[in-house]
Amino acid sequence: MRWIRIAQTVGVSRTTLYNWMKKDDNFNAEVDRLKREHRNFGHQLIESKLVDAINGYWKLIIESNNDMVKNSLLREV
Repeated sequence: MRWIRIAQTVGVSRTTLYNWMKKDDNFNAEVDRLKREHRNFGHQLIESKLVDAINGYWKLIIESNNDMVKNSLLREV
């Protein structure tokens, strides 16, 4: 199903897309490059949010007035 949607999106037949995949090394190299770029973007996005998430979690621990909440959160660290 995914390949049919890709073919429709780029305006070619499914057969044309399959032929590119089987026979065109430049096409496959570009697909691989785009996959790596997408994966790297995802990793960078997660890493950029991780620091904020850790700081937010720590802020919850520090600012909590409830000892049970603090202890529970600290056990997860």
